[in-house]
Amino acid sequence: MFQEEKMRNGFTMIEVVFVVLITGVLASTALPRFVGLSEDAHTAKIQHFVGMLNNSIGAQLWAEVQRNEPNIGGSVKNSTHTNQIDSGRVSIPYEVNHGADIALANCAPSGTPVSVSLTPIATSNDGRYKIGCIDSSLGISPHFFLHDGSQILTQ
Repeated sequence: MFQEEKMRNGFTMIEVVFVVLITGVLASTALPRFVGLSEDAHTAKIQHFVGMLNNSIGAQLWAEVQRNEPNIGGSVKNSTHTNQIDSGRVSIPYEVNHGADIALANCAPSGTPVSVSLTPIATSNDGRYKIGCIDSSLGISPHFFLHDGSQILTQ
């Protein structure tokens, strides 16, 4: 006579070990990518902010200086009322100076070449990125750029 085979009611230990092992390998390859995405998002937000400074805020500050203080040669750095980028004018991302106002006192003089050695007007919260500024003059609005201490990232 034949013995009846026992019915299996679960997984064997080796099957469970293989599933855990495969899940671990997948997680170890995917996790660094997700961490990198978060850092990329913060960097992109700062780059977008610098672009917005160049495309709209800088020109607006310069126009106000030209209109209200014609005797200072168009300098936003030397202006008495437009010498900072504040949260009333633009939404400053939290990644930049914890969302505080940005003083333009450290803008390099007009005509200075863009360089990572210039004193920044703002830094990212983690200290990796710095926003630099070249002051405006009668004929040109201020110029903002982003660098990481070794190379210019956004001009």
